[in-house]
Amino acid sequence: MRQKPIKRSDILFKSIVVILLLTGVALIITEMEFSTIVQASIMTVGKLYQLVILFFVSLITKVIESVEFSDMLGSALIAWALGMTLSRLRKHMLSTAPETRTCPSCHQKLNRIHRNRTQRMLSKLFRLRSRHYQCDSCGRSSWQFAPRQLHIHQG
Repeated sequence: MRQKPIKRSDILFKSIVVILLLTGVALIITEMEFSTIVQASIMTVGKLYQLVILFFVSLITKVIESVEFSDMLGSALIAWALGMTLSRLRKHMLSTAPETRTCPSCHQKLNRIHRNRTQRMLSKLFRLRSRHYQCDSCGRSSWQFAPRQLHIHQG
């Protein structure tokens, strides 16, 4: 059985509960004043924040220093070529998709069926509204594509 994904709000709630419990226990057990505990906690969080910032800055600096201009230019050219290819493929998919709801083989009515995960992913990748149909009489399946429509909410 598939487990439900953990929501970000659940993780945040659990983290806050644990922090509150630990702070409450620490205040009861220790003999320190509350202001001293708050000051030490703020300093610890500040130092941790500073270490995280330094880590990411050094990581980004190392990456920038190790990458050459030719590598960046080559990557940009490859990305541009891939984008042009995807755009051409999208236009081809729109121009060759049948627009009728009848089977091209036996001319019977097509019934809409569920798309699989790959078909949904391709629909999002090409920014197309896709529908999957199958003929009951001959079993042939086909896709129909259309540009996505903007949703206008009326309130």
